[in-house]
Amino acid sequence: MVGIGMANATASSSYLSSSSQLLGTTNDTNLKKVLKECADKYTYAGDALQASVQDLVAESYDYAYMHITAAADYPN
Repeated sequence: MVGIGMANATASSSYLSSSSQLLGTTNDTNLKKVLKECADKYTYAGDALQASVQDLVAESYDYAYMHITAAADYPN
């Protein structure tokens, strides 16, 4: 499950990052700012999920739960 979440977060972050690059010709700075902020949030979510995998391997279930909860909350 964590692997699927990491893949989704990475794909969303990559898509949003590339969208902001494609909009490089537009002067809409607010749109660029929003897309970058969204991409950053999905990057943080992916990082949190990667940390949870390390916690699960170390059998630190409380920390894994914390990271998974954080990953779920980032895109909100």
